[in-house]
Amino acid sequence: MITKGEAYKPKNAYVFLDERRKHLAAIRKKIAKLGIDPNELGIFSQERYRQKWEEKQLNNQMIN
Repeated sequence: MITKGEAYKPKNAYVFLDERRKHLAAIRKKIAKLGIDPNELGIFSQERYRQKWEEKQLNNQMIN
């Protein structure tokens, strides 16, 4: 890259997507720990994330 003056061209673009997914999962976990409702933030990219959040909220209400 440096000697030829070319831009970096990753061989496997999916590696970067996996890293991004991991970062998003970590952010979702942090939001859940803070007790923030992700619906208010509009961060649900998939319906299953919203459903899982609602299930956790119901479980927490039953425990308390």
